[in-house]
Amino acid sequence: MGGMLCTLSYGIMAATGGEMSSLGERLGQLFVICPLLGAVGALLANSQARRRGESLALAASGVHPSRACAGALAGVVMIGMAGATMLWAGVGELDGLFPRVEHTQWTWLPSQGQWEMEGGGVRVNAEGLTLRQGARPRAPWIVPREPVGATVAWMTLVLVDWVREEIGGWQRLALAVLSGGIGIAAFHLVGANQVCSWMLLVIPLPLLIQAWTQRTRRRLGC
Repeated sequence: MGGMLCTLSYGIMAATGGEMSSLGERLGQLFVICPLLGAVGALLANSQARRRGESLALAASGVHPSRACAGALAGVVMIGMAGATMLWAGVGELDGLFPRVEHTQWTWLPSQGQWEMEGGGVRVNAEGLTLRQGARPRAPWIVPREPVGATVAWMTLVLVDWVREEIGGWQRLALAVLSGGIGIAAFHLVGANQVCSWMLLVIPLPLLIQAWTQRTRRRLGC
């Protein structure tokens, strides 16, 4: 199920992106959402098993719910870790995931009494006269591939724990939307050099907290 969703997602990216996105960009985006697609596939498979009565039959025979959905959880691990491995191997482009807004930064040179524009080779003296000089190239921004790959792997492990817990549909949706919003904000902040790239690891934390809370409540009999 998860593999079918990955194929479908790539087809949608290719159909809607057109010439605006390259093959590498589409692959990079697909690898990042691999854990999510695997989790959705596992939830769909578990839902079908419940509707057909397979889950109840296994539970009646003494099979633990975690073992009953072991196949679906294994699919999440395989798909998610495959995405992380591809990212670590350098497959796919990740630049499009980090929106960057170029801004002009000025540095005060007290010894010369001038302001200098970073990378632009433009200086302004105390009288407001612009003195143009040779432009210095800006340092290239390096895409944080290792943190992205680690985030995908970490998200895979969290989603495995999240999928196997019995959580209401609306509760799952609410926390998934919250986690998605955190993800969008995190990628923007990293692209703007406002936070460390390893802050991407906080993206799945709401799902982890929800899974742990549900497990604790079940153990306490709440």
